[in-house]
Amino acid sequence: MLARDTQVNQTYLVDHLAQSSARYRHAVAATTAALTARGIPGPSAFQQALATVAQGVQNQATLLAYIDVFADLALIALVLAPVAFLLLRGGPTGAAAH
Repeated sequence: MLARDTQVNQTYLVDHLAQSSARYRHAVAATTAALTARGIPGPSAFQQALATVAQGVQNQATLLAYIDVFADLALIALVLAPVAFLLLRGGPTGAAAH
């Protein structure tokens, strides 16, 4: 369930990630500059910057999947809570009680 939700969320996030976006270009440029400042050559720094952005998308997709799973489990608990109270209220009947 978690893996499926992660993939669904990742697909959604990647669909909305445009290379023409100013925020995307700024993130890649800033990461490339930081890596270049650490002594990594330009082309390699650019590739690592892209990988860093991809990892960020993966992390966000995983977090969203955990939120989805938590919400699903909360809904199941909400639906099953009255069942537990009905079972408690019913109690043992005369013939079955000792």
